[in-house]
This record gives sequence, structure tokens and C-alpha cells, in this order.
Amino acid sequence: MKEAMARRRKLNIRHRASDNEGIQSTSNNTNSTNVEGSNVAETRSSPCHAEGVIRESVESHSIPSDIEVEEEQIEKEVEPKRARGPTKMLDVWEMEDGDLIIVNLDKYGRPIGEEGTTLTRFIGSVARRYQYAPINYKSWKVMPNDYKEEMLKLIESKFEFVPPINDLTREMLKSELNEKWRQWKGDLKSMAYDPTKTEEEVASLVPDDRVDPNQYRGLVHHWFSNEGQKISKINRQNRAKFEDVHCMGSKSLPKFIDEKVYFYFYF
Repeated sequence: MKEAMARRRKLNIRHRASDNEGIQSTSNNTNSTNVEGSNVAETRSSPCHAEGVIRESVESHSIPSDIEVEEEQIEKEVEPKRARGPTKMLDVWEMEDGDLIIVNLDKYGRPIGEEGTTLTRFIGSVARRYQYAPINYKSWKVMPNDYKEEMLKLIESKFEFVPPINDLTREMLKSELNEKWRQWKGDLKSMAYDPTKTEEEVASLVPDDRVDPNQYRGLVHHWFSNEGQKISKINRQNRAKFEDVHCMGSKSLPKFIDEKVYFYFYF
């Protein structure tokens, strides 16, 4: 929690002190600058998040348009790396009502700077909360739009965008939520799916306390269905073709460009 609070102190936050005092802005962050002239685009059909793998265009088997493939780890005969714990972003969830983290957008409407990284991580935490993003829908397309709009409303209640958010940025945020939601379902499958067990055995052992048992049962049913098995096979084949891997950790491409431009002009 201390690390989270230290991170928050670096952010540009607009505080609403009280109804009488109005709005106060505090910031210790000096390098959140807009990038004008950057021509680097994200590499996905829907705005790609740069925390994961940069997805190349590959020859692939076709998947029905109403199905979205869950992220799955490629099995390797290597010792697994130690993974950090889940990013819960409690410092953002527990912000005072009216406080807003100010996020700069680049010329393409993409979040940049430390605040942009915080936004991305918060989106991941939203996508992992069953109250906002139920996991028992087989694809993002069939999830009721009310859930998506509620998630956007939540994000906009904690972040202020400069320049002001528009429809393009909202679509990017939805795409990011989709990406994180799919990754979350893939993480759950990596943790819990065992082909040697029955559907009931897997469904009875909920792998994470952020998961609703009833929603999880629906997800497990999809894993064991013929449709789910077919999609899983296609997904593994396609992922095995990827060669170029994002190696910048949690830093997004727009943030990386932003920092390079700042360093060039100020140092």
C-alpha cells in the first residue's frame, strides 16, 4: 500500500477540497506532455494495449465473428517466472469523491504519461471485478452494453482527460476493457483448467476471490464445450506464430514515445 501511495503522490490530481473552496490542483509530475507529430500506431485492429504482446498479422484459421478468443499462455517446458501479485489499484478505487487524476492524451487520443499508466492499470482492475465485467459471457460482443457504459462512467468519475475525452478515446477505453477482460478470463483458465478433471470438479474450485462462483460456473461450461475446445485449439495455433514480443514491461508505446520526446527536448 505504501508503494501505491508513493505512486499516487507523483500523479497530477485535481482535488475538490469542499463545496466552498472549489477545485485545487496539485502535481509533482513535470513530464506529462502531449506528443505532437508522433506517427507510431498501435498494432491491433481495436486499440491495442501495450502491456501485453504486440500482435502481428498472421495467417490464421477463421473464428466465428461473434466469438472472441481468450488469452492463453503458450505452454513451455521452462521453469515459470515469479509473478507479481494482482494489481488492485486500491489507491484509485478509494480516492475522495470529486478528486480526479488528470490524464494527458496524445494527438491520437491515447493516454500518455504516468497518469496514463495508472489509467491502464485501473482499467485492468475494473475488468477483473465481477460486478462490472461478468465473465460468464462468451465474448465482449454479447456482453450487454449497460455493463460497458457503467465501466466507462466509473473511469470518467476518477480520471479527467486533457484535451477533453471524445468518442474516439471512449472507444479506445472500451477496447482496453475488452482486452483486459479477455486476459482475465485467460488467466483464470491458466490457473484452473485441467482436462483430466470433470467440468463439475473445475467449477467447484473458484481460483480467485474476485470471481463470482455463478459466473465462474458459466465460464467453465464454455471451456468444456465443443465450441470452447475448438476456439482454444485455434488460439494456441495462432499464438505459436507470434515472434515479436513487447519487451517494455507495463510501459505502453505512447508513454514510451512521450518520454523519449520529453528527454530529447529537455535534456
